[in-house]
Amino acid sequence: MVALICGLILMVFAVITTTLLSIRKAKKMNENIWGPATKHFVINMSIPLAFSVFFCLKLYFKMPDLILPLSLLLYGLTLFNASKFADQVIRYFGIVMMILGLLTLFAMQYHILIWTFGFGVLHIVFGILMVQKKDNTNA
Repeated sequence: MVALICGLILMVFAVITTTLLSIRKAKKMNENIWGPATKHFVINMSIPLAFSVFFCLKLYFKMPDLILPLSLLLYGLTLFNASKFADQVIRYFGIVMMILGLLTLFAMQYHILIWTFGFGVLHIVFGILMVQKKDNTNA
């Protein structure tokens, strides 16, 4: 139960951090943060993500071993779905997360390591790729 609460708290802080950093970057570049593309992205990201969270919460009490692979897989599907309205890097990130989710199903003994790699290391790597790509297009 503690891991579940920590995961939910981490997700809330990640969303808040992403939002604040995006707003700061948009202000710095004199861009509007809330345009049609942003609205479509948020809707296409938040709806599947909310259903995924509730599904994982329900499953947590019945089959807790499936939570980590499913969270990777469902998050990957969510990213893939929302990538139509964002940078192409997010599409690839979603595909990698889905692959990690499937890999975790077949290598359950490494589920914590794979999950940590996916939600920890890959977020940093893909975040750096997106920032570098954005900086290179603005230069």
